[in-house]
Amino acid sequence: MTARSRLWVGADEPYLDAFHVEVCGAVAMGMFGGMTQAGAVANEDAAVVLSVPEPFGTFAALFDAHGGSDSAQLGVRALKGRLDDVRAHLSQSVPEFFRGLGRLATETFSQGEFVIRVGTI
Repeated sequence: MTARSRLWVGADEPYLDAFHVEVCGAVAMGMFGGMTQAGAVANEDAAVVLSVPEPFGTFAALFDAHGGSDSAQLGVRALKGRLDDVRAHLSQSVPEFFRGLGRLATETFSQGEFVIRVGTI
């Protein structure tokens, strides 16, 4: 069983004036940073997708940042270090998955580098 993951940060791959679609396991990701003629100058969004073959499933996190991409980049970096934990939760029943995911999100986004760095944005 091979899991596939895709971490995307719009600041690095902005896709201004161009639609971009990638397939990650069972998920088609569409990325678009806007039109420069309409005023788009940067893409501050980001996404994390983890797709694990049946009988497991897919996890996706979307970051819609405004006023800079720092928080989206921090979110992706924080989740990147927890993908093995997310994958382990995907093997659980649906109620257990959501309980485990809630604990994981609390641990990931309420302590450590994420909290320190977010406080400086």
